[in-house]
Amino acid sequence: MSRKVELIFHELEHLPLQLNDQNYHPLLKQGYNYLVLLRDSGLDEQRVYKRLVARHQNLANEKQQDFMAELLDCVCGFVGNQNYYIWRQDGAFARELKNGG
Repeated sequence: MSRKVELIFHELEHLPLQLNDQNYHPLLKQGYNYLVLLRDSGLDEQRVYKRLVARHQNLANEKQQDFMAELLDCVCGFVGNQNYYIWRQDGAFARELKNGG
């Protein structure tokens, strides 16, 4: 994995640690932008999802976990607004996860 990709992951994985009552949505937007950078770097959604799930499981509190869960939803395409799909335009990965794939 390139140094650039590793730096993006590092920044992304530390966003939940910066949460407070005022910055949830700005940090979520920043996280979304990092996900787009990972896609543009050639990573597929399964690889990004696996890495972020591991981070999600190690977060200290529910608010941090909820934040990471929202980013995971963006990765798998489990979002209501199709404008926020990052990898696939049809939500296929979300359906694969829902069906246990």
